[in-house]
Amino acid sequence: RKDNRMTPNLSRVILSLPSLVSLATDTDGAPRSFIQLAKTGTFHSSRYGKFSISKDDLAQMLHNFNEITPEAPTELPIDFDHLSMDPKQPGDGKAAGWMKRLELREDGNELWAEISWTPEAADLIENRAYRFVSPSFVKDHIHKDGRKIGTTLLAAAITNHPFLEGMAALTLAT
Repeated sequence: RKDNRMTPNLSRVILSLPSLVSLATDTDGAPRSFIQLAKTGTFHSSRYGKFSISKDDLAQMLHNFNEITPEAPTELPIDFDHLSMDPKQPGDGKAAGWMKRLELREDGNELWAEISWTPEAADLIENRAYRFVSPSFVKDHIHKDGRKIGTTLLAAAITNHPFLEGMAALTLAT
């Protein structure tokens, strides 16, 4: 006897599950989220000229962050508009957040950071007063102890004028 029932073709079934977007928090209640810090590519600047960021640069930033600098309990800051890199008055070094960990994504073409945000920065990001991030890094960096350690992330800033365009906008979603 022949079975005339059709066998469903599961290769064309699209499964969709509801997703929850929530804001993770530190044990002290500080909001956390992942942000894109840098990506590979060639960039142009009136200040720095033409330069490239390679997969090796991003991997070196990750390695240096995890193994060399900053030395715990020191953390790398996310500030407002790069003001902590050249403070002119008290308060210019105020943090918007702190880098907790870094990871490579998109086959090593993007560097992402988990950030613990200050309440002020979280409010500004949530209300879209700040939309982007701009990393501060140095190629061929020389560590405080005199070692050449390669491309090193020094800090980052929330800003509305990012140097590296085309990156993901800031979000508080995890």
